[in-house]
Amino acid sequence: MESISENTATPDLAAAMPAPAQDAADKPQETNTHFTFKHRIFSLPECRFARNGADKMPCFYIPMGEQVAAIELAKLQQEFNIPGDSLDALLLKKVEKGLNHVKEIRPYDSIPREILDGSASWTVEERHHAMALARFNQELLFWITGFREEFPPLTDMQQTQASAEGLAQLQEAHTRLAQQLHIKPDLVRSRIHEIVREMAYIEALRERSHKIGEISQKLAAFSTALKKEPGIVSEMLRMQDLIRRASKLMNEKLTTNEQAFKEIVKTLHTHRQVIETIRATRDWLHVELKKWDDYFILWDGLKLERNEEAEKVFRKFYRFLAENYIEQQSWGAGGGKKR
Repeated sequence: MESISENTATPDLAAAMPAPAQDAADKPQETNTHFTFKHRIFSLPECRFARNGADKMPCFYIPMGEQVAAIELAKLQQEFNIPGDSLDALLLKKVEKGLNHVKEIRPYDSIPREILDGSASWTVEERHHAMALARFNQELLFWITGFREEFPPLTDMQQTQASAEGLAQLQEAHTRLAQQLHIKPDLVRSRIHEIVREMAYIEALRERSHKIGEISQKLAAFSTALKKEPGIVSEMLRMQDLIRRASKLMNEKLTTNEQAFKEIVKTLHTHRQVIETIRATRDWLHVELKKWDDYFILWDGLKLERNEEAEKVFRKFYRFLAENYIEQQSWGAGGGKKR
């Protein structure tokens, strides 16, 4: 584990800086697509950017012997006289945004695609594309038949859409959309393809969010197994309340995103704006679920028995939930509480 000193004296650090490990000519020079810094502080061996463990502030980490110095980005720019209008200052702003999408960044890494062009820097599987296509086609069927219901299971949607009747209805939907939008059918299909490609990321995140429900089920099982210990059960019930709040926040994001598809003509007419909305939802969910990564692993390997390991997981998980999902309340001028 790293030993981190956030108050390392800058003059000592500056004096200890070696010459760059490589000549600039040996490093990537794609300044538009890579974190190609100019200041020699960014040439220190094994330096990196990441968020610290306490308040999640973006920091620059520099190994110094057996310790690691952590410097907040604002202080880094000030202490090393990096001009605000310089390329390095611009890249530091991109680092701060980039750490919303990746856990760490090293000098000369590629800039995350979310920042460059809005696309995702991570990949989805074919099944997620199949889920997205089935959901969008279901929206077309809702629209063409005038009958809306809850989304059926994936296999049911696919079977309906592959049937002779389903194919005919989807073809009719494409034709009517082309007529109402005054565009060619090929352009309708192209816009649908673009939207579905973006929706696949939402489906991947929706699937990943189900792991939160699995944790809640395990907590319920622990509560039943330990029902004779009311103190522990009380804490578990509180954790389940906070989990429900986390799930509610994510479901609200997903529901807001899905509202755009209920007016299918408008969706295809304003498909660029719709894609921006999908990407904003994607990025929010991706950042939110990234917080859970360590806990998905912890809970996945946890056995249904009370032991020291389980208690450590409970304490750590409770702190995580309280830090991220407890309701924030303040007192208004009239004395009442506000959320």
